[in-house]
Amino acid sequence: MDNLQPRIPGNIFVFFYLLIFDNLCIFLALAVASGSAVFLFKSLRPYYKFVLPQTEIAQVEKDVWLKAREVSYI
Repeated sequence: MDNLQPRIPGNIFVFFYLLIFDNLCIFLALAVASGSAVFLFKSLRPYYKFVLPQTEIAQVEKDVWLKAREVSYI
């Protein structure tokens, strides 16, 4: 993987998954959301990078966020 962490992580999620062969094997995985990508780490090593498609933000949502920025709660 090139350029693993281009932005500050927005969310981190830890989960377990099981592989059953002769006996039970439990593995730890870590998903890190950063920018428009989700990085998957298995055994604390980079494993996969999911890139989300770019989408246009609706004008209504832009207006709501701009109004929320102007509101003072103090």
